[in-house]
Amino acid sequence: MAFDLIDTVTVGSGGTAQINFTSIVAVDDADLKVVISGRSSASGIATEYRIQLNGDSNSVYYTRGIAGDGSSSPSTRTVGPTTFWENLSLQKNGATANTFGNAELYIPNFSQPTSGGYMGAAAAFMAVSENNATEAYQGFAAFYRDVDEAVTSIKIYATVGNFMEHTTAYLYQLS
Repeated sequence: MAFDLIDTVTVGSGGTAQINFTSIVAVDDADLKVVISGRSSASGIATEYRIQLNGDSNSVYYTRGIAGDGSSSPSTRTVGPTTFWENLSLQKNGATANTFGNAELYIPNFSQPTSGGYMGAAAAFMAVSENNATEAYQGFAAFYRDVDEAVTSIKIYATVGNFMEHTTAYLYQLS
């Protein structure tokens, strides 16, 4: 399996509200993978990542996930339909100084039609944030988007705050 880097976004000084990967070209039997090292400017320990595909802000996104903080029982949730996918564990500015959380979004067969829809409408997401205290969040989710179209762009943004300087996101194509 080839692992080809398609694009890299590194946030500059002042931060940014969102990270965008645009003009994703359809490739038969290929998957997409986004890897993020990120931090939000919001105060506190952790917030959520939000994701939209193809500029679609309609209520067609579904999330089923589990999240934990390292000290209490994990919580599960099923959300949808909403106007975005969402998962916990974007490092906030109140967590350990100069430490970035990590996340990965995996979209299999992002351009392949199947009976009843596109496999590109399904995805998996995992993220962790670190804090040298009693809280360290981790979240895992399965995503579904009820739309029959290939993925051509990905928008990632935080529930609160902006992505801070040095946040970096990589888009890979696996074929």
